[in-house]
Amino acid sequence: MQSSGSASSKRERDRRYNKRRPFSHTWYKQPEWCHPISGRRALQLKAEPNCRMCAKAGIVKPGRNVDHIERHGGDPVKFWQGALQTLCDHHHNSVKQSMERKPRLTIGSDGWPV
Repeated sequence: MQSSGSASSKRERDRRYNKRRPFSHTWYKQPEWCHPISGRRALQLKAEPNCRMCAKAGIVKPGRNVDHIERHGGDPVKFWQGALQTLCDHHHNSVKQSMERKPRLTIGSDGWPV
């Protein structure tokens, strides 16, 4: 049984969390992305139904997550036209997320980090 304040405190946490999310997060709710037949997500899953990272390891595992290979960072061109890959939950929620959290180095024209 839930305590009387838990549902309202969860709603408050969700509200604060959603307030901090970038506007681009709403793009995942657009029909161009999530339509079950013609959205980018559906088309990607049809073209590549198995996890790409599992396949590199010689494992055949269905994927559920459509991932932007290059982080879009709120750029609409990268979001709507960027290359995609299919990933299983494990690779999307742990491996890929940890890769994206690593600090990125900017490389100068001389080939050395700036």
